[in-house]
Amino acid sequence: MVISSGAPVLDTAPTTPQPTSQAQPAAPSPTRAPRAFPVWNTLLGLLVLAGLVYSGYRIWKRKQLTLPDALKKLGIDVAQEAAAPQPAQPVQKPAVQVPEGHCPFCGQPVDPVTGACACSVAPAAAGVVAPTATTVATGVPRLVGARGAYGGHIFEISGAEATIGREVGNTIHLGTDNTVSRRHARILKQGDGWVIRDEGSSNGTWVNGVRVTEQPLRPGDEIQIGATFFRWEV
Repeated sequence: MVISSGAPVLDTAPTTPQPTSQAQPAAPSPTRAPRAFPVWNTLLGLLVLAGLVYSGYRIWKRKQLTLPDALKKLGIDVAQEAAAPQPAQPVQKPAVQVPEGHCPFCGQPVDPVTGACACSVAPAAAGVVAPTATTVATGVPRLVGARGAYGGHIFEISGAEATIGREVGNTIHLGTDNTVSRRHARILKQGDGWVIRDEGSSNGTWVNGVRVTEQPLRPGDEIQIGATFFRWEV
């Protein structure tokens, strides 16, 4: 374009309007789905727990520890300690069963009127002198029944030992006394004296009122076997 006036003319090219740049919002990134808890983590936890339990069991078996002590060894705090175990109570042998109407000592029937039985000591009749407990030196070792089931019986010992019991074949056979064991006791010579030895009887062997396992005998000692009280004489 030509202008005839004398003013200077600026030759400018028409400018094209530029679009205004505006900040475009960023496209939202896709949300990742939460990853599922791996199965192997669960298995690993179970293996660790099983290892702790097994280790505690091995410690307990090796040292006989209580469960709280074993857990403390593994570093696990125990809030409350277990009560200490109570010592085992000794097992008592059952008492000998005696039928009704029988004496619990000699096992013989009881008189329904007087209540007497085989081990009852009858009072001495008039004019009859009751035997005393005075020891008689005879030179022969023997058991003299002072009172009880075999009161009045005398059992001499001819050899170096004698067995006492309810079973047939014993040197001193007390077969009618149910409180006597089959193999109750044994009397044997030791040196210049004699001893009595209990053979594991149920009701025990008693010398002068004391239950014994083995006891030297002296003349005049009172020996209880079952329901009979014997006097030892030599």
